[in-house]
Amino acid sequence: MVSLEWLNLSNNQLDGNIPEDLRYLPYLTVLDLSDNDLEGNIPEGLGDLYNLTELDLSDNDLNGNIPEDLGDLSQLRELDLSDNDLDGNIPENLGDLSNLTELDLSDNDLDGEIPVELVRLRNLENLYLSGNADLEGCIPVCPALSGDGCDRTIPAELGNLVNLEQLFLNDNELTGTIPAELEDLANLDALFLGNSDENDDDNGPDSLVAIPVQCC
Repeated sequence: MVSLEWLNLSNNQLDGNIPEDLRYLPYLTVLDLSDNDLEGNIPEGLGDLYNLTELDLSDNDLNGNIPEDLGDLSQLRELDLSDNDLDGNIPENLGDLSNLTELDLSDNDLDGEIPVELVRLRNLENLYLSGNADLEGCIPVCPALSGDGCDRTIPAELGNLVNLEQLFLNDNELTGTIPAELEDLANLDALFLGNSDENDDDNGPDSLVAIPVQCC
């Protein structure tokens, strides 16, 4: 088992906690435990699986915080933690996952502000943060500052995610205007901001009209 590279136990009726002993599978590249009845916290030891390229724990009953050591998975390309009961803040060091192409944290109970460090994910193609009712409205553009000294709007730096194809921020409590720099996202074909508080006023980029936007 120690040489195992691929483990897919999805769509079963597994329950209980995720075994912490999975950390002792150092050659694992794909771990898919989605669509089960797993509960409890995500074990922090998963951050030791340095060869992991895909991690899918979606559609379970997991709770607690997202472990910060997931930010150590430097080879990770796909991270799906959607449809659980995860709470707390999104770890800032997820912005260190430079190979990440898909990040899905939708439909949880995450709160706090979306970390601006995510704009460092230059290979990111799909970003799903929808359905987190307490994920708050402001993305600090200048993370070195705090309090009233920081611009609390959707950061223009999102325009640096040149490979982004889908951006889901709907069903949150986001505020502010849509930055014109999103016009630079030439590969973007879906932008969802529905049920947020962004303003799509005359200051917004005209090119967004061609993108399927919900209730902006």
